[in-house]
Amino acid sequence: MLKNFDFIHQIIFYYLGGMGNNDDQQQLEFPGTWAINEPDRIAVCMTGSGEKMTYSELDEKAKRISNLFVGSGLR
Repeated sequence: MLKNFDFIHQIIFYYLGGMGNNDDQQQLEFPGTWAINEPDRIAVCMTGSGEKMTYSELDEKAKRISNLFVGSGLR
């Protein structure tokens, strides 16, 4: 069950390379690249709960979500 759609949207947004002008593109870093270079670095820190996620964990979750969408027929 998706509890935080905004968070999921951000993951998809980053993995697709963003949508917007070139300035937006330049400000985004791809989590997959960070997952390779800095896998244990904190990528996300939830303000309310304090829960933290590393780039490696973010990369894994994004891949699982992507596979779920592809498996559902989304192209």
